[in-house]
Amino acid sequence: MEISSRIKAIIGVVVLALGATFYMFFIQKPGVVTVVGQGKIDVEPQEASLIVTRLNVSESPVRAIEEGDTGVKVLIDAAQNAVGDDVKIERSFYTITPASVAQGSARQYQVVNAFKITMNNPSVMSPLIKSLYSSGATTVSDVVFTPKDKEKVELQAHEKAVTDAKEQAKQLAQAAGKRLGRVVSITEDQSKAESSVSTGLTSGDGANFSSVTVSKRVSVTYEIR
Repeated sequence: MEISSRIKAIIGVVVLALGATFYMFFIQKPGVVTVVGQGKIDVEPQEASLIVTRLNVSESPVRAIEEGDTGVKVLIDAAQNAVGDDVKIERSFYTITPASVAQGSARQYQVVNAFKITMNNPSVMSPLIKSLYSSGATTVSDVVFTPKDKEKVELQAHEKAVTDAKEQAKQLAQAAGKRLGRVVSITEDQSKAESSVSTGLTSGDGANFSSVTVSKRVSVTYEIR
């Protein structure tokens, strides 16, 4: 009888344990925690690009066009002199529109020329921009530095972001007395995807573009139990 009672007691404990486990994993809904992880990789830029625009205004549309063409040629020559032969220049857009003028004034026309410069020598970016403005550029914008093996670098930054998110989630789960469970969802922050390259500058006469930072952010939701 005593052995039978012990067996019954053991069976009862096992049943209770199994019941608790079943409740925790199959009936009780687990909580969730969402974290944002960030991964950064410092690499050497291989390529750089920028957009150059020039605005010309004249009462004669023909004259505005001619002045615009002449100005663009001066800018292209300045770019080639600053960068060398290893430069790619592409027309970005070209518009001719009536300019806004005060009432009673003669009609004027504005011509906007824009072109993209791409080069494999990012170190000359600073003198190039100075040369473009001194040669008549209206604006220099959309400066982008692209690292070597861009896809591989972005993947590494993405992996670091996921790892960072997991570490954050673990700390939050432990602080709440819980365990980290499976990944429920993972979303990449697209707002950082294309503009994730930044430049590191040094003091002195110019900029040192020997390193750029590629950054990725991901939002990850985990179960916690």
